[in-house]
Amino acid sequence: MERSCLYSIEPIGTDTIKVESLSSYISRLAEAHCVTVGDIMTHLIAPKLDKKYINNMVVKGGNSFYKSSSSINGHGNMADTFIEVIVFLTKRKDIGKTTLVNCSELVPFRGLLSFYVNW
Repeated sequence: MERSCLYSIEPIGTDTIKVESLSSYISRLAEAHCVTVGDIMTHLIAPKLDKKYINNMVVKGGNSFYKSSSSINGHGNMADTFIEVIVFLTKRKDIGKTTLVNCSELVPFRGLLSFYVNW
């Protein structure tokens, strides 16, 4: 059996309309490991992605993850790459359910996500 780098905690609400987002899942992973989201981004996610825009986000620190996190919850390149890395780090196969990747044929990408927190 292969070991995971991060705890393999289950995403909340999979297969329901109240499924948590990928950004929420990453926040819960950080909390479970008693580290910040920035630590997980800097030391685990960014090195695996090795993408310039992610490295820029990590260098800026602070709220830059939260400002960019809406795109990892949708569908597109950023969501796909984050899913791959989180699957690798947790060994969970259901991480894609925390994004809108499965709805990409139904939901247009343009105007899909807000840059502001909505409750």
